[in-house]
Amino acid sequence: MSHLRHCATLALLLSACGVPPARTAPAPQPSRPAVAFPAAARVEEALAAEAPPDLAPLLPRGEVAVDAWAIQAEPAAADPVYEPEGPFEGLLDAAAAQRGVQVTRSASLRCVAQEMARFYTEHEALPAERLTRYLLAVCGSSAVGVGRAGTLGQIDPRATVALIAQQAGDEIRDQIAPVLVDGGQVGLGFHRVGSAVAVMAVVSAPKVQLAPPVPPTADGLAIVRGRLLTRADAVVGLINQGPAGVARCRVTPGFALPQIELRCPMAPGDEVALVQINTLSLGRVLTEHVGTVLVRRAEGEAAPPYAPRPVGQSALVTDPALAGATVVERLNAVRRDAGLAEVRLSTGQSAVSARVAPHLLASILQAQPRDQDVLALGLLAGWEVQAGTIRWADIVGQVVVGTDDVADWLSDTLESPGGRWVLMRPDVRAIAVGAVPVADPRSLGLVASTYAFYEDVDHAAEARRFLERVSRARASRGLPPPQPMDGLDGLWAHARAVSEGREVPSAALQAGLDAESRARRRPLRGYLLETIDLELGELPEPVLTQRQISLGVAVGHTRAEGAAWGQYAVFLVIGGG
Repeated sequence: MSHLRHCATLALLLSACGVPPARTAPAPQPSRPAVAFPAAARVEEALAAEAPPDLAPLLPRGEVAVDAWAIQAEPAAADPVYEPEGPFEGLLDAAAAQRGVQVTRSASLRCVAQEMARFYTEHEALPAERLTRYLLAVCGSSAVGVGRAGTLGQIDPRATVALIAQQAGDEIRDQIAPVLVDGGQVGLGFHRVGSAVAVMAVVSAPKVQLAPPVPPTADGLAIVRGRLLTRADAVVGLINQGPAGVARCRVTPGFALPQIELRCPMAPGDEVALVQINTLSLGRVLTEHVGTVLVRRAEGEAAPPYAPRPVGQSALVTDPALAGATVVERLNAVRRDAGLAEVRLSTGQSAVSARVAPHLLASILQAQPRDQDVLALGLLAGWEVQAGTIRWADIVGQVVVGTDDVADWLSDTLESPGGRWVLMRPDVRAIAVGAVPVADPRSLGLVASTYAFYEDVDHAAEARRFLERVSRARASRGLPPPQPMDGLDGLWAHARAVSEGREVPSAALQAGLDAESRARRRPLRGYLLETIDLELGELPEPVLTQRQISLGVAVGHTRAEGAAWGQYAVFLVIGGG
């Protein structure tokens, strides 16, 4: 599952004196697209070059989905290293030696392994991915995915644990060794019921190391701190709110990567909530999901038992071409319950999604990030979306094994903050869907891309949000908030003209700056930033360094020639200093 978080920002500096002399106005500079997408023809060429892949060989087999599960093992917040106990732990050391790798024991993964060993003895199969995600979160692991290996056998109930380890030691070692990775974390679990005995190893390659989350105080913000273990240029946090809501976490300024601190708003009625941590790397289009953590309103708060429920009545996919309408019907029911506007199905874009979906899902299953980016860009561009100028788009692609039911797919996808962010954002208005049902193992793969649009020429709320961002960034440097400039009627008039397509941003900045400078009879400096995301991108240097600064902000939007999306035009007027 992935979603877009990509931002390119352009900056233009201009100045104006209080009474400017007569001069020849510079030629307006055309806007450049803040994000580049492949042309629709290029997407079609890429699809024509390769037959749709078969997803069946890429999917796990023999897993079992259950309707309920209650955890019995001991969770381990902050994921401490555990001391090996019992005869099976020696087999783990032997497996690592056989593999030639170094591993670290993880108390949270031991909790997961113990639960999986219990599941193995009860169901004679491994749990499906959804329950695995639940166990990871509840046990205290930040891992996104794990490797699993183990053995299940029938042993004389009178046999001691030591005797079992002695008699089955070689088999257990040989089962565990192939999944171990150098530098990875591992937990070992053992469970027996009568004559049934299971030993399970769970392995992960962590991408983030987290401290125990800090419960929310009066401001309602839970704090997640930690350190990225992979290179990244930015971090994005999302938190579930209520039955189907989601919110973006605030990245605390002043923490230089790889150190991170996220402040995540828990909904008032939530006792626990799932937080998803994503990273963005320059040159990539999609974010990477690097960690998940369960935050609690009170320390020691127990997580609710695992009890997934489908979204609405069963809706089997018998015709992939009709899946989009079913998804929209079920999704809109959830959105209505949440007080959100309904989304419309883009039939033209869905036709493109249907052709892209098998390729994109195969690249996700095989962890091919470059292919994911290229294919996702083709869908996110929204060349066939006709509802307006696109302001933002996101995408989620997932295969749910064990079902061909849209109700199950939506339930699974809406469990994660990333899935909710794509499907449940309040500003989403259109959706495109591509479906890939798989007969064996019975599975349903869906790719859904959602689109938000510029719906108004008045961006006063966006200007206030940008000023808040500036204040937070200055506070992290020990600087006071900027003094907001009053008025700015001239600047706002030109910002609205940009949104209406009557002016280009560069000319509007100069004209607005001249108007404000004359009205105030003092010199001013102006910056133009063009971006698809007001929260990302570098702020001008004076904004972050001048101790005393007056700052005016106006925001419009434009669509550069040949661009798939529109982009914000942020006009900054600086005085003082």
